Amino acid sequence: LFAEKKANESFQNNGLITGEEKKEFVVNYVFEKMPKFLHPFITKAYIGKKVENIISDLKDIKDDGVLNASSGE
Repeated sequence: LFAEKKANESFQNNGLITGEEKKEFVVNYVFEKMPKFLHPFITKAYIGKKVENIISDLKDIKDDGVLNASSGE
């Protein structure tokens, strides 16, 4: 969530950004903040999949307040 906030701040002056641009920013931000020795083990692709899972779970919780796969994605 912090990285998403940073994405919004970074792109605020450039107009609207797409969800994909935000996701890419978050993935890159998290990757760069990780200790360098983890880079061979935790890839940007892995972080991207985790971000997608988190987004999906948040949409599900927003739907009816419960994490229960009811969002209908």
